[in-house]
Amino acid sequence: MLRKVEIKNFKVFQDEAFNIPQHMVVVGPNNGGKTSLLQAVATWAEIANHWFETNADFARIEDGNYAATSLNMLRFNAVPLPDFRHLWSNKVVTTPVSLRVHGDNWCVGFEIIHSATELAGVRPMKDVTETHLERCRENLPTVAYIPPVWRLAVREDPLTEDGVRAKLRRGQMADVLRNVLRFVSGDETKWKRLQEAASSFFGYELLVPSAGAYVIANYRHGTEGREYDLCSAASGFLQVLAVYAGLLFDDASVILVDEPDAHLHFFLQEKIYRDLQRFSMVANSQIVMATHSEVIVRTAELKDLRLLWGGLREMPKNKRVDDVMRLDNAKLMLAETTLGVLYVEDESDLHNMREWACVLSHPAFGFLDKPFWEATAPGRGRDFAAKNFGAMRQLVPTLKAIEIRDGDKTLPKKTSAGLLRLQWNWTEIENYLIHPSALERFVREVCGEDAARRVVNYMRKELPAPIFEAPFERPLIAETKGSTVLDHILQEAGLRLEKTKYWRIAAQMRPEEVHPEVRDKLDAIATHFGIGGGTGAD
Repeated sequence: MLRKVEIKNFKVFQDEAFNIPQHMVVVGPNNGGKTSLLQAVATWAEIANHWFETNADFARIEDGNYAATSLNMLRFNAVPLPDFRHLWSNKVVTTPVSLRVHGDNWCVGFEIIHSATELAGVRPMKDVTETHLERCRENLPTVAYIPPVWRLAVREDPLTEDGVRAKLRRGQMADVLRNVLRFVSGDETKWKRLQEAASSFFGYELLVPSAGAYVIANYRHGTEGREYDLCSAASGFLQVLAVYAGLLFDDASVILVDEPDAHLHFFLQEKIYRDLQRFSMVANSQIVMATHSEVIVRTAELKDLRLLWGGLREMPKNKRVDDVMRLDNAKLMLAETTLGVLYVEDESDLHNMREWACVLSHPAFGFLDKPFWEATAPGRGRDFAAKNFGAMRQLVPTLKAIEIRDGDKTLPKKTSAGLLRLQWNWTEIENYLIHPSALERFVREVCGEDAARRVVNYMRKELPAPIFEAPFERPLIAETKGSTVLDHILQEAGLRLEKTKYWRIAAQMRPEEVHPEVRDKLDAIATHFGIGGGTGAD
């Protein structure tokens, strides 16, 4: 059983170490390294086999290193590569790739040394003892890597077992699935198990393949149905066949399964996870699985779950992994490089705050001009900010966030570390745009003097009188929806302005026309994100 893997200079990993439980379900955002982790284990197994085949005596050379064995890319199957440089992190081949695996009673690392585009050398790392090499060779794990199946080959030539195995290591199950079925059918017990899987998932009968000029593999819907070639099968059925046939083809002690849930209905996602657990118990094998399935995540035991992002992390109790899996990879990259994330009702809130910060020459402007932000408007779910931020903070523990809610929304009492919750005193952010002098000037610049005169007359007739003398006080306007009031005012000028364009009003306001509460919110952003203090006043 594998206990730990240490990886250096391999694909997305520069220097990482991963402890592996008895079984492991790896989750995380796209491009986070899940497949690379599986491929690292598969690569270690392949080069270990390759080196042991040609170095029975474990001889060392003059510099104390073990003798290296040449590896031609045409014989390297664990990772699909156009050339060997792509195996190295950032293609920097001056330092060897190193893969170290810890077993129950041994620890053996191998180096891959770049020689040419299609040639490399492999050898045990210098600090590996002969005792551990011997133990490793005697207990060398057999590793099966099973990737998802996307598109089945139209025809398959009959291949040898070694030929099939080479393609499987390259992740080409779709090109050899019929051949895999053919070899599995040669073992009556294994074939029966595979037929039972096909029947239990879909009610299909899997027929014994035959080999002539091409390999023929058919199935039918029930025992009396018409026969169909596998090309006619739905992707979910092919995925199940690929997973179970791959498991049965090689009696592996370590099974690496990449997205076994691909193409499957959520009911079947739970079933395939449970079946894989039972399979590993019968075969006494270890399963390392990468998945995007929320169903599998909810089904798996917490001790088996690992979150891969900036390291492999155990899942803390009472955390929702499926929230993490919904995160956008590009935004996660922002989370690691930005000052924090701002949660506002919608895009118009952000634009207004940005323009006010510009008018005030406020230090928060730099952040608001290129912000990392999320909308919390209806449709994003209950308390979206807390869920989204909590998920991101699991991956980026130093991340900070601010949520600013409209005044007519309920502000949750519960919060979490790093999240500051604020609320506008007035109904919504648009209320702070209702400044008579600013609106008169805006309409005059956009629509002319006559429109500005009509707007002033309309405001004096419809708005509370105190707003003209003390626009920052709390007249009746504070309890109404500012966007509705603004619409009526602008319509009087013959101007229709979408809510997302209200920032144009904010942009031409003068510093003394910006409400003090706006300054307070900008100060809070600057302070919480460590941008700098100050009120932004001239």
